[in-house]
Amino acid sequence: MAEIIVIPPSKTVDRTKKKLRTAAYARVSSDSEDQLNSFLTQMDYYKQYISENPEMEFIDLYADEAVTGTRKDKREGFLRMIADCKEGKIDLILTKSVSRFARNTYDCISTVRELKSIGVNVVFEENEIDTRKITTESELIAIASIAQEESVSTSNNVKMAVRSRMKNGTFKQGSAPYGYSVHNGVFTIVPEQAEIVQLIFRAYKEGKSLIKIAKELTDMQIQKADGSSKWVPNHIKYMLTNVRYKGDSLHQKFYATELPFKYKINRGELDMYYMKNANPPIVSEELFDKVNALLAEKAVRFNPIKEKFTEDYPLRLKIYCAECGSAYRLKPSKTKHWLCRNRDIGLRRCTNPQIAEDKVYKAFVKTYNRLVKNKETILVKMLNELKLLKERKISGKHEIYDISEEIAKLTKQVLVINKLQAQGYIESASYYEKLNEINAKISELTKEKKSLMGRDACDEAIKTTTAFISVIDKKGAIGKFDSRVFGATVEKIIAQRSMLTFVMINGMKITVDAEV
Repeated sequence: MAEIIVIPPSKTVDRTKKKLRTAAYARVSSDSEDQLNSFLTQMDYYKQYISENPEMEFIDLYADEAVTGTRKDKREGFLRMIADCKEGKIDLILTKSVSRFARNTYDCISTVRELKSIGVNVVFEENEIDTRKITTESELIAIASIAQEESVSTSNNVKMAVRSRMKNGTFKQGSAPYGYSVHNGVFTIVPEQAEIVQLIFRAYKEGKSLIKIAKELTDMQIQKADGSSKWVPNHIKYMLTNVRYKGDSLHQKFYATELPFKYKINRGELDMYYMKNANPPIVSEELFDKVNALLAEKAVRFNPIKEKFTEDYPLRLKIYCAECGSAYRLKPSKTKHWLCRNRDIGLRRCTNPQIAEDKVYKAFVKTYNRLVKNKETILVKMLNELKLLKERKISGKHEIYDISEEIAKLTKQVLVINKLQAQGYIESASYYEKLNEINAKISELTKEKKSLMGRDACDEAIKTTTAFISVIDKKGAIGKFDSRVFGATVEKIIAQRSMLTFVMINGMKITVDAEV
């Protein structure tokens, strides 16, 4: 048998388990009256919590003012705590949440990295995250994602508060247009600027163009609010349409998106809030309304295409070739014909022949009147079936909502890690590992959502079918082609030789022979 030789240890090891020197980090109220109370409350909480844990020894509570958006280099308490960590005074930090510890995503990930490298860990109580359990970069990325999500949540809360003030009329704007100054939300007229505003309104009312007004102001070296004297037509138009000048205000004309943060024009996506008599007027309401009526009139006069083609050319961009997919265009002659654009200009081999305009008109009248005659058995029946289908799907809507929320969270995480990787905070291997993991989850959830929704077009189909029935009830059968009825009921026409397939606004397809 082999001989075993025991080699005794050269060093004695202290097997007595040392207590973790534990500190806490908090952000206290910025209200001076409540600051002391907030600090003492949190001090008592952490002292008691740590004293009741036999593995911990209380070191100190580090605190800073809870000022939204502060960076770590402005937080004295935070920096003092980090310095003590580097000096070996602290083993563990307790804090309420990721957002309290570091509002900035990059500060969060870099600080956690730095602390772990010197043997200091952080416990985020609300998020149930303990960095002692973190072993991979992927888990560290998750922390950064939470920080970003909490930051977005805070931003959304601020937005809600602002919208609430807009709604109840207490919102105070911090900036003012040319002609006004503003202090603490109160607008005051700047006399010399107000004269220029009045001049602009009078000039446009008297028939001067935006271009001419801008040129004259530039030539006169009239300074704008930014100090420049270069005036442009768009700036003039903005002033002429700004309700501030008649004493009113319109809020939420723009809105900020979530990640990535961008400002967009509010084109009906969100509520807007109109306030009468919000500030002293520079021009009369009568003059303002007159000028804006002229602007609207000129807009129609110089951009008549949409109306013109709706009324005079109802088939424009309505007929499409079944062979190559191109739109048909009008071939003016004694008898109007429509021909595939690709065949007309020879860009692509297409054999679909032209079709007479009057044949398309007759085919529509026949198709429409057939639907009028069979309204109950076709359209009403279709509407009832759609409503029944919608009712069946309502039960799954809560689940769909939950899935949508989860997809949104994961999408935000993708944006965060993309940004972190671009800044060099994440190694490529960890980045791709986490990215693939998240994308796989998004793909799985998307499939689940689609199966629940069935690409749910029920609401739109119900809406358009109801509109279709309304047209029929109002107009009834027609004896000749009616461009308004056509525009209100037909989405497009697919032409294949003499066969025309009418695709109606509710998705219904009806094929007829235009030669019959």
